[in-house]
Amino acid sequence: MAFNDLLVSWINDYPKIPVHRAPAFAGSRVGTLLRKTLPNELMNGIGSTGVGLRIKGSIGQSTWTQTPWLALMNPGDFVESI
Repeated sequence: MAFNDLLVSWINDYPKIPVHRAPAFAGSRVGTLLRKTLPNELMNGIGSTGVGLRIKGSIGQSTWTQTPWLALMNPGDFVESI
């Protein structure tokens, strides 16, 4: 699937209803899309230009966030929390 189509899928599939009434969080298709598929496709698309970058996406921690995100980060510019 083209990267643009994956972004459209994220927009269309992410819950638009109040997050406390959203569908199941764990194992959701849109969660896999944002945490794995989109970062992998983006890294494949930028190729050697992206060497050293970290690409990460999130839909929240144990519940849907109202602000899902996809980020390209320079490894020296962030600290992971435990």
